[in-house]
Amino acid sequence: MYDFRKLSRRDFQDLKQQGFSVVSRYFVFVHYARLEEGRGIAVIASKRIGNAVMRNYAKRRLRVLFRTVGKDLKQGINYLLVARQRLLYSRYDKVLTEFHRILLQEELLFFSIPE
Repeated sequence: MYDFRKLSRRDFQDLKQQGFSVVSRYFVFVHYARLEEGRGIAVIASKRIGNAVMRNYAKRRLRVLFRTVGKDLKQGINYLLVARQRLLYSRYDKVLTEFHRILLQEELLFFSIPE
């Protein structure tokens, strides 16, 4: 299920100033714990990525990552993904593997045990 909310301006500023960032080949991942329940996401692709079509493609690919692992992400955390140019030309399975690796490294995943 896709139960994320869009970040407010204040959340976004807090995330950029106080968040913890991890740089990968395909994106920069930033996360910041907050007091409220729920999860907020932001996806950015700057003009360095390319024209509007390329930026939209990059953002769409990043949103798909959140949809894929959304149910396994911890609550009460804001997430930010900043696209890098290599994302445009990489296979999805490699990008997803990198995203999983970072989430495990940062201990942001929880797995429910089936009963």
